[in-house]
Amino acid sequence: MTTFAAKNLSASEEIRRFPNGHIDLVDLGGVTAGRAEFEPGWRWSCDVAPIAGTESC
Repeated sequence: MTTFAAKNLSASEEIRRFPNGHIDLVDLGGVTAGRAEFEPGWRWSCDVAPIAGTESC
């Protein structure tokens, strides 16, 4: 049976911060959903790649 879940990302359960942005995360019954905000001037190579450990998104 399929179940539905709804949560407000403004009341996120976890916030992952990085230089020039952050990601808001919520758990929807075993599935993680998120919303990312990137500030002006952010760059993957400088702000996120060192955390993610990858060269590209």
